[in-house]
Amino acid sequence: MKRRIAAVIIVFLFLPLCACGEKSGEGPVTAVALGSTLKQAMKLEPALGSYKEHQYTCSKNYEGAEGTLLIYCTALADEETVTSILWTAQPTGGNGKAVYDTLFSVLRKLHGKPGRCSDEKDVEALVGVYSEAQAQWQLTDCTVRCSYIEYRDSGLCEIQYALRSSHSFH
Repeated sequence: MKRRIAAVIIVFLFLPLCACGEKSGEGPVTAVALGSTLKQAMKLEPALGSYKEHQYTCSKNYEGAEGTLLIYCTALADEETVTSILWTAQPTGGNGKAVYDTLFSVLRKLHGKPGRCSDEKDVEALVGVYSEAQAQWQLTDCTVRCSYIEYRDSGLCEIQYALRSSHSFH
């Protein structure tokens, strides 16, 4: 069971946020849109800095939770194009579920009812008690995921948008 929880946490850390599909435009955490050029993304998020090849990051606060915004790009022609956006945070003070609930509510207004949704509370594990919740939307050209996991006193909340045609869930 420890391996399952560790695997879930690792997956959540590397799952790739903005708007796409039939409701393109601004997402709840950033105004950067999938399909934008890197230049456009840098104008909207001037704090973005190079992280690794084709990956850019900056600190980003949302609903009082200080998180990290990661933008993944693919080199198309002579420009890098945004193919995946991820915001992840470890909210303090036990408000991680509240941040998830806010994100979920905003995403539901933007994209309607999710195709997949789970909300498991206080699941007994060999290593303790944890809670998790996640929702996923399959839109015309992208996948949107919102998730939250809490283990003991630590929680992880994230939202991601990724173009379906890209290899963007890193």
